[in-house]
Amino acid sequence: MFLRFESELMMKCFVAVLTVCLSLNIATAAQKNLTLPIDSASAGIVTDTNKDGKYDTVKDGEKNAVEWRVGRYFDGPVVTVMEIAIPHDLQGKTVKVISAELQLSANGSNGTYPDDKPQFAPDTLIYAYTGKQADGKVTVEDVLDADGKPVGEEAGYLIENQTPVKAGTRIKADITAACQKAFDAKVTTLGLRLQSKTVPDVLGCWRWRGTTFAQKYGKNYMPVLKLKVEVE
Repeated sequence: MFLRFESELMMKCFVAVLTVCLSLNIATAAQKNLTLPIDSASAGIVTDTNKDGKYDTVKDGEKNAVEWRVGRYFDGPVVTVMEIAIPHDLQGKTVKVISAELQLSANGSNGTYPDDKPQFAPDTLIYAYTGKQADGKVTVEDVLDADGKPVGEEAGYLIENQTPVKAGTRIKADITAACQKAFDAKVTTLGLRLQSKTVPDVLGCWRWRGTTFAQKYGKNYMPVLKLKVEVE
């Protein structure tokens, strides 16, 4: 009688442990860790060359992806735009974003212009946008709307209250909430724009290593969006 009871108890324990293990395996299988490189074909800088508050000039593509800038450069206020395609196997799915992190590497001696003893480095916001502007192309319409307001919503800071940094310093920014909103909307492309919170009156901008730089000098400098998601 006792042996039978002990055997049944062991069987129940085995079943319980097996159930837990299977549940963990299912949960793990549903998780994906993704590293999405920023494609130079859908990234670049947009500059207000007339310095009238209207961004008018686009420089995108591989030849313009050595360095991307944010702030005020020699030819005027400048922003960086990156449009990221959602992986095909995630499009239209119910996705929970566990974490999303934009990673960029600083360029130049101090990551800034002026390169030598910069006086300041402007705070940089990340704007996230979807809709008609997120079409996989960098355009002037990706910066300001018809009313002159920033396109998209603030997703957080790329860099804030930061003094100049050493060349190659990796900067990581959490944009989990913005990515979750994009997945909830079942979009195919997420637009990200790096823009100074306040445009400096004099030369002052951040310099970021683009995809062309990384392809030539080291993949560890590649600008990427790192995602950890659960897919139903």
